[in-house]
Amino acid sequence: MANEFRVKNGIITGGSIVPDADDSYDLGSASAAFQDLFLEGDVTLTDAGSIKTSAGDLTLDSAGDVVIDADGADVILKDDGTEFGRFKRDSSDFVIKSGTNNKDIIFKGVDASSTITALTLDMSEAGTALFGHDVTLLNDAAVLGFGADLSLIHI
Repeated sequence: MANEFRVKNGIITGGSIVPDADDSYDLGSASAAFQDLFLEGDVTLTDAGSIKTSAGDLTLDSAGDVVIDADGADVILKDDGTEFGRFKRDSSDFVIKSGTNNKDIIFKGVDASSTITALTLDMSEAGTALFGHDVTLLNDAAVLGFGADLSLIHI
């Protein structure tokens, strides 16, 4: 091809590699991809930028915090393209939402080296809370029902 520049043994440059026109060229292709990309500094994606891997896990490893800043107010969790949950800012509230009809939100942990279910919020029962063990209140009263239908007070 007339506009090709071919190099067999690599290029070493002392400056930037910059295209002659904005948003016009790709680096590699689906059939001729680079094996590894080593970058230092900022990585900027434009337009509808996405980062994905077709093999194995994608690990974000930071010496500091990992910050997710979504101006649309939703962090959407998907498995193979299907939403199963989201974190959302609604007004000033922090919302954790199960994205599948009648599927529960389950809190698990490890107790004496065994995985336990500490709490299940049953979405098919309007959010009924099912605790894996005792419910301990840090004050002296519990109010059950709407308003004060039933009050239990420790004296």
